[in-house]
Amino acid sequence: MSKMKTRHTINPDIPLVRGNARVQGGLRKGSDGFVQAMIHSTSQTYGAPMELRWAERARGWRSSWSPSNKCTGASLVVLVSGAFRFVFHDRADGEIILTRSGDYLLWGAGLRYDCETLTRGALLTVRWDF
Repeated sequence: MSKMKTRHTINPDIPLVRGNARVQGGLRKGSDGFVQAMIHSTSQTYGAPMELRWAERARGWRSSWSPSNKCTGASLVVLVSGAFRFVFHDRADGEIILTRSGDYLLWGAGLRYDCETLTRGALLTVRWDF
C-alpha cells in the first residue's frame, strides 16, 4: 500500500496568539483575564467571543457573586494548584471543593456562587457565550 502525502497550506488569516497566562493575567488592574472579548488591544487579544482567566490566589481569598454580574454564558474552572471551595447558592449539592490539579467545574449562566481559597493556589477559568 502506498502512503498518501498530506498537503498543508499556510493561511495567514487564521489568528494565532501566543503569550503567558500568568504574566498577561496580571497586566490589567482588577482583572485576571488574558483573553477577553471586551478588550480589543491587538497587543493583548484578538477580540475573541470568550474570556480566559488565570488567577493565583493566597490562602483566605474570597469572592462573592454580585447581582451586577451579567455573565450570559457558560463557565469552566480548572484547578491548576492549591484548593478552592465553591458554594453554589440555591442548590442542595452546592458546596464543592477542588483539591486535585485538573479538578474542574462547569456551569451555565445565572448560577450564583461564592469562591474561597483554602490553600494558596491557581485557577484557569474559561467563559463563553452560548
